[in-house]
Amino acid sequence: MSPTWPWTGRPHRLLASGRQALAWLVTGVMPPRARVLCPACMCGSVAAGIAAAGAEAVFYSQDSALHPRWDELAAAPADAVLLVHPLGRRLPVAPVRALKRQRPDLVVVEDISHTLLNRAPLIGVDFAFASLRKLLPVADGGVAIDCRGRPLPEAPPASPAPSPFVRKRLAGDPSAEDDLDAWGGPPDGIWEGTLRALAALEPAALRRARRRRYRQLAELAAGPDVVPLWPRLPDGVAPLALPLRCRNRHDLRRRLQREGVAAQPYWPVPEAARDAAGIPGRLLAGTLLLVMCAPGGQALGTGSGVRPARGRAAAPARGGIARA
Repeated sequence: MSPTWPWTGRPHRLLASGRQALAWLVTGVMPPRARVLCPACMCGSVAAGIAAAGAEAVFYSQDSALHPRWDELAAAPADAVLLVHPLGRRLPVAPVRALKRQRPDLVVVEDISHTLLNRAPLIGVDFAFASLRKLLPVADGGVAIDCRGRPLPEAPPASPAPSPFVRKRLAGDPSAEDDLDAWGGPPDGIWEGTLRALAALEPAALRRARRRRYRQLAELAAGPDVVPLWPRLPDGVAPLALPLRCRNRHDLRRRLQREGVAAQPYWPVPEAARDAAGIPGRLLAGTLLLVMCAPGGQALGTGSGVRPARGRAAAPARGGIARA
């Protein structure tokens, strides 16, 4: 039986990266030079995908749970809004649907990169996209989804040969991520090797493994000055990371690294958004640590049809949790 993914049964297009999937949506379903509302706290590669498509990213503020300030979104002049489901927890459904009723002209795009393995990964108003490499042991891949059930424009077909970026990544070449940073021009099709890997993966098994890893890491990181943001992991959630508040994240990070666990600070607030009111980056600065819920960060997994890079976990992004 074929695995069931969030795009199964919905019109979708598979491309080479999440960044390309987002740029493809921006150029295909939004007006030229669209004004896109984006969360102040998000992966830097998402903003790069919007800019690559010729649109303008305008940042909105969030509360301490990384949820949008919904009244701000309803009043902001824009063509579209990007909603990011943070670290694996889906945003609440009711305010998203209320926003769409208030602003039917606003194109709603969900970034489901962090909820890809969840039992309920998206809300499904207008469009969604994801970077497949965030949670899955694959070499490349991004998906664009039309949640309204309408046909999407054609996208490039799958590539029979891996791109230079994928070849470098499979070989463990650290310059691979720099190639991805410079990836521009026309969108590329997903590699056929990634399609074979997707067909062999079992989303439910991956979800269970991530939940087990979350619990193991929570026990390992426990201490008098450490407070998990999610004391109880919600049912059906396959988390990207274990988010922890701690008095001294550097001491905790060193303690975890001695145990062979990858941990990194919260991702920075984009420069253009630093003066916005209520940015959680100010609230969390110096206190939040993300412990990635897969051994070795995002290194490619065995059994996926792709050989892992030896001795090297994927590097954290400059300005983001990980590159899309």
